[in-house]
Amino acid sequence: MRDLKNKLTSSKNTKNIQTRKGKSFGYQVLGFGAGGSGPPPFICASGGTITTSGDYKLHIFTGPGTFCVSGIPVEPADQVIDYFVIGGGGGTGSQGGGAGGGGFRVSNSLGCISASPLANPAGITVTAQGYPITVGAGGAACAANGVDSVGLGITSAGGGRSPGWNSGAGFAGGSGAGGSPSPGTNAGGAGNTPPVSPPQGNAGGPSGSVNAGAAGGGAGATGAGTGGTLASGGAGSFAVNDFFGPTAPSYGQTGPSGRYFSGGGGGGIRYPCVGPSSGSAGLGGGGYAVGCAVAVPGTVNTGGGSGGGSWSSPFGGRAGGNGGSGIVVIKYKYQ
Repeated sequence: MRDLKNKLTSSKNTKNIQTRKGKSFGYQVLGFGAGGSGPPPFICASGGTITTSGDYKLHIFTGPGTFCVSGIPVEPADQVIDYFVIGGGGGTGSQGGGAGGGGFRVSNSLGCISASPLANPAGITVTAQGYPITVGAGGAACAANGVDSVGLGITSAGGGRSPGWNSGAGFAGGSGAGGSPSPGTNAGGAGNTPPVSPPQGNAGGPSGSVNAGAAGGGAGATGAGTGGTLASGGAGSFAVNDFFGPTAPSYGQTGPSGRYFSGGGGGGIRYPCVGPSSGSAGLGGGGYAVGCAVAVPGTVNTGGGSGGGSWSSPFGGRAGGNGGSGIVVIKYKYQ
């Protein structure tokens, strides 16, 4: 018994036991041993409304929240996400031009968007942390710019507000607002303000003369606002079809090429009272201007600008409307 005890506590065998423990510990760290763990094969994250499209996962934020990344894969290419960030649409004043749509910014590093001049080919590399998300509110009917939307360091500016009657040029924003219908002809507000590349929006349209009666149309993501007696809002973008996949019907506004966001509002009409055909809106949630009535607001979670309030004797001036709130969507490969 003494010899057996001595052998078990000998320096040679003790060294062997320590070596085996060291190897076992090393295997666990590397994730090859029993009970080991390693980096996930794809990004692990939470936050927003989560849905899937093929091999991709989408986190959709229609209000403020946090995109929380809890796990990061080893391969740098698998650490990249794509973003879709729409600012809030602008609001309009009484008897004014159409408001601008919220800034439209989208990336295409995953190659999901077939064609869009607005798509940035580079996505965002994320790390394990929480990313605050801000979804911009639409501008108030008292003629306020839309609020910026922010996600993962990407900011889409709120749409430009439209001045009311006798108030001059439209205001700048993600897309600019149409000019006021008096005095004389007034310029639309600048788009893509502050400037980014690819551009996030366009300029608003100029107003007609006071007798022609039309305020300028607000601009949208892919089209400038028009001027003249019908002052149409600019068109929105439909890149969302490829970005959202089958979930697209739940978001944006339906148009001939799919789903649209960031549409410009229609300009208000001075006179005569010509009905709802005046001041048509841009696709993408923009509101239209209605003769003898208050403006139609932008649509929620599209970033659409409000239509302008109209004026017509003997009814007098009609109020403007609120812009549509924005939206933020994050997309990455999950299988």
